[in-house]
Amino acid sequence: MTTLAETKVEPRVEDSRMTAAQFSRIHNPERIRLELVKGELHVSPRPRPRHSRVVIELLSVLRNHVKGKQLGEMFIDLDTTISPWDVRCPDLLLVPQERVATMDPDAAATHSDAKLVVEVVSPGSERVDRQEKFSEYA
Repeated sequence: MTTLAETKVEPRVEDSRMTAAQFSRIHNPERIRLELVKGELHVSPRPRPRHSRVVIELLSVLRNHVKGKQLGEMFIDLDTTISPWDVRCPDLLLVPQERVATMDPDAAATHSDAKLVVEVVSPGSERVDRQEKFSEYA
């Protein structure tokens, strides 16, 4: 019979998910496209030329309008904290002028900073972009 003192008990990990704060400390010199989804690290491929062209065209149109009306500032591929367990990297992000002044230039944007979030839907990301991200950004 094994006594309680002889029994090895493995420490139980209550929650192995990563937080947004931990995610922000990842050293990513190659600029791999990383997102944090429900505490899990997701890696996605870099955009293809067609996707990039669409993002650039949208940015040109939106940036001219935003600057002309002094509505804020446009950002591209900016980490955006949605919740303590979710950090997304939208294709385009509009931050109102009053929020730009208070943003930490070395940190991710926050969900509340965003006035407009744009995701260009690609064939391989349609479900994630149209369903998951759409509900997170709403």
